[in-house]
Amino acid sequence: METDKHFYEIFEVNPQWIFELTGRPLLEKNRELLERNAVAYYTQIKSNTPNERQKAKLLAVFIDWMLQRFNELGKQEIETMLLGQLPDLRDTQAGKDLIAIGIEKGIEKGIEKGIEKGIEKGIAKGIEKGALLGTIVTCQSLLGLEPSIETDLQSKSIEVLAKMANELQISVRSHFGLK
Repeated sequence: METDKHFYEIFEVNPQWIFELTGRPLLEKNRELLERNAVAYYTQIKSNTPNERQKAKLLAVFIDWMLQRFNELGKQEIETMLLGQLPDLRDTQAGKDLIAIGIEKGIEKGIEKGIEKGIEKGIAKGIEKGALLGTIVTCQSLLGLEPSIETDLQSKSIEVLAKMANELQISVRSHFGLK
């Protein structure tokens, strides 16, 4: 694997203690001691790893493990612990993973809300259309007209049905001498 190859390369050129520092977030039993020394571990890894690519990988692993170990803390608290030396969370794998999860959850919520709103609008339109159809058929009946075929009316837009209902209501008022 490509990742394994990179870690072997890192291991070959860096002293063993760099890896021990990188693993401190998982290995240190005393959380308070880890919290006190985290900035020193981070700084030592940062200043004693000459290869920039390897340094970035080791620091990313260190940060990911800190976030896992102190999972009740947010980015700001971890940054404070590391004295502001933490890179922007959006640049870390953990941050990217969290952003991806947030996007996924946002899309799911958006779809749910969209379906919900669509159903609500559909029901409202259906009720409105049903009321217009009832008005049209009732008015036609009162005027002694042949009732329109329901499937013909169903295919018409609400605007067309509203116009038809309005015209028929005017005709009913006129027919019965109402205003």
